[in-house]
Amino acid sequence: METNTETNEELSKLYMATFRKEDLYPLWDRCSSITNANLRARMVANLFSAAAACKILFQLGVQTDTSIAMQEIPSILSKWDISEVYVNDCRISVRYSFGDYKYFIPKKHERYGLFGDLFMFVRISEDLKLAKLEGFLPCKNINKSNSDSENYYVHSDDLNSLEEITKYLNIKKPEENIEEVKKWRKHIIEYIEGRLDNKIKFFKRLATSRFLRQDMIKIENSEHILNQLADKEDIIRQEIDKDIENIERLAAAFEQSRENILSSSDSKNFKIECARSNLEKLFNASPSRNVELENIQNKTTEEVMDTLLTPSATTIQKDTLPMTAVLGAFRVFGALILLFLIVGAVFCINDYPRYTTNTSYSVINSHKVTVVRKKLSKIKNKLFKFVGLSDK
Repeated sequence: METNTETNEELSKLYMATFRKEDLYPLWDRCSSITNANLRARMVANLFSAAAACKILFQLGVQTDTSIAMQEIPSILSKWDISEVYVNDCRISVRYSFGDYKYFIPKKHERYGLFGDLFMFVRISEDLKLAKLEGFLPCKNINKSNSDSENYYVHSDDLNSLEEITKYLNIKKPEENIEEVKKWRKHIIEYIEGRLDNKIKFFKRLATSRFLRQDMIKIENSEHILNQLADKEDIIRQEIDKDIENIERLAAAFEQSRENILSSSDSKNFKIECARSNLEKLFNASPSRNVELENIQNKTTEEVMDTLLTPSATTIQKDTLPMTAVLGAFRVFGALILLFLIVGAVFCINDYPRYTTNTSYSVINSHKVTVVRKKLSKIKNKLFKFVGLSDK
């Protein structure tokens, strides 16, 4: 008797998924931009039910995939009460319920072709810490007489066990015609921009095409990145302008040091004052190095001369300034180049330009970028000329 009880407890655990508080953080983060509390809660519930379905099926030895599921498309998640997982080619629509509430399937999903091959029903706790598998229902077995104007209702007695629906998990669907799918890409932009006329036809195609859903996820994620970049354009421009000013100040200081020291007399005091003056300019541009400047200011003329003007890897040799003396300036310059490479990479993510139109998402002012590039080129040439090098 005790053995049977233990076995039943072990089996019941397989049909349940538990979550910790920290497991929910990524779900809330994905919906954090939604200001409507009810909408945000519904979105989180759909993401949670998909995660619960994956966890329960994994415990039962079934591998799942949600990378191209409907809830992974931001615009779909925010407008539809939908959650799904994939097992091979089988599309499983996950329906959830809290407490003793009835299970229901929106009729709107049927009109738009969003029914899966199977329905999976999970009951979840109010605190989103526990989910329990109730059973499965093939799409063709829905009792459409048990309904109202908006929903089909499902009774727990009508549900099947995992063993009863195994054949659905092993179905193999025909390969997609990729060339035909590509023709639908333009409709993704039309949908995002609110210009799509036949949404029902589009959604039916989207629901059946893995490649089209994959493209839509890429495009919407790219759009999100571009929007974020546009929102922060002024901040980025200000930071670039600030760094350009610092580079100009460094270049001017180095150039003045070179010209003044090389054209000066042999007076040691004059050279010391010239070096100290330019060191002050450099250290003042970086407040964190005030202590080093203070130490230099406290040194005697002979000590400063010994540390700064003795032949070394950082002194002027044969009318040219060694590269080690300007490494600090080139580090700043290199950081700016890296910033522009990152910004450029954003526009190339997932071949995004192939899917957009000439009028879509003109959010980055190209004139400002051109001006910044000219400034950087001018400063770069100035630095190369100063250190006696050629940029060619």
